[in-house]
Amino acid sequence: MTRADISVIVPVYNTERYLEEALSSLLAQTLRPAEIIVIDDGSTDGTPEIARAFGNLIRYVRQDNAGTSAARNHGLRLAQGEMITFLDADDRYLANKLELQWMQFVEQPQLDLSVCEVTDFWSPELSKPPGLEVGLAQSRPGQVSTWLARRRLFDTLGVFMEHGSLSHAEGTEIFMRVRESAATVKHLSKSLVERRLHDANKTVQRERHLDSIAHLLKMRLDRKRDRT
Repeated sequence: MTRADISVIVPVYNTERYLEEALSSLLAQTLRPAEIIVIDDGSTDGTPEIARAFGNLIRYVRQDNAGTSAARNHGLRLAQGEMITFLDADDRYLANKLELQWMQFVEQPQLDLSVCEVTDFWSPELSKPPGLEVGLAQSRPGQVSTWLARRRLFDTLGVFMEHGSLSHAEGTEIFMRVRESAATVKHLSKSLVERRLHDANKTVQRERHLDSIAHLLKMRLDRKRDRT
C-alpha cells in the first residue's frame, strides 16, 4: 500500500458514535495519507478514548471548545503534508477518495484544489424523516470534506473564519474566497465522500444553516462594496 504526502484533519466534537467508522475509512484508503490529525474540540463524551485506541496510526490533539473552524485551523497549523484534506468525524471516505484526487494533481501539476462529489446517507440506527432525499451524488464544494488541496492554497486564501454567525456555512465562505482568487480548481465527477445525516447533524438544522448563508452573503456584499 502506497503513501502520499497528505495530511488529513479530522475535527471532532462529541461524536463518539461515529468517530471509529470515520477514522477506519481513512486507514482503508488505497492511497494512505502521511498523517491523520484528530482535533478534539473539547468533547465531553468518549471521543478521547476512541481516538487514542488507534495508537500511533493517528495524532490526537485536544483543545478547549472553540468550534469546527478553530479545530480545522489548529489542524492546519500542525499539518506537515504538502497536501491537505478534511473529514468530519461523522462522515466517511470511499476507499479510493485520496487516490483518485491525488491523480488529478499528478496529471495537472499547476492544480491548487480538487473537489469531488458527495452522497448523503441517513444514519442507519435512526429512523429516516419522511420526505428526506438521500443516496444522490451531489456537487457541494462548500463541504470541505470533498477537497484535496495544496498547502499553498491556504497560504494564499487564509484559514477558516472563526465567526459564530458562520458556524453552519464556514466551508461555503472559504470556497467563495477560492472562487474570487486565481486558484486552479478541478471538479472530479465522482462521489467519494459519504455524508451522514443524523439528529445532531448541521445538515438537518436547516434554519440555522439558512441564517449562516444569509450572513455570509451580506459579508460578501460588504466586501464588494468596500472594493468599489
